[in-house]
Amino acid sequence: MSKINVALLGSGNIGTDLMYKAMRSPQLSPVWMVGIDPASDGLARALAYAYDAVLLDVMLPDGSGFDLVRELRRRRVQTPLLALTARGGLDD
Repeated sequence: MSKINVALLGSGNIGTDLMYKAMRSPQLSPVWMVGIDPASDGLARALAYAYDAVLLDVMLPDGSGFDLVRELRRRRVQTPLLALTARGGLDD
């Protein structure tokens, strides 16, 4: 069985936790990226390469993970996305 090619976008505790777990997973083949700025390496890679899935932190250093989702969808990238957050309330 081939591994799932997954992009990780995150920083801080969530990004570190995702990285640690993905590295230990027998099912995942992780690629790390951080950033959603239009000129960022993270967004450029997300657009240029075919990943099976993207795991992203909602709170990124240069913007919102939700903004990244909107930008990827605007550019017709249909890769499945899973957004994670450390936010604790419904109003966050």
